[in-house]
Amino acid sequence: MEELYWLEDPMDSMLSVAVVEDHRALNEIFVDYLTGCGHRVYGCFSAEDLDELFAAHSLDLLILDVNLPGEDGFGIASRYRNAYPSIGIIMLTVKAHAKDKIHGLSLICKHRRSRPA
Repeated sequence: MEELYWLEDPMDSMLSVAVVEDHRALNEIFVDYLTGCGHRVYGCFSAEDLDELFAAHSLDLLILDVNLPGEDGFGIASRYRNAYPSIGIIMLTVKAHAKDKIHGLSLICKHRRSRPA
């Protein structure tokens, strides 16, 4: 049986998160919820907002809407994954096509391997 462990200081587990969602109500819901979970969360509405934020703050995680005005979430994910390989990225989309999901996963996955048959 594995031993259980926890962090003594809850501040050690706090993430710095950017939510990039152009729908203001959804953006606010994500920011409020994640802030309530103890994370430092910034709401952005576009790629330009995110770039400005990132110039001033270090971020651990990006939560990206795929359908953004201007540069879309795919473009942002690709750009940030190439520049900052260790940053976490979660993509949000209403797109239901498998090709869109595969494209998004190919942009954010750090390591891809084929499973043996």
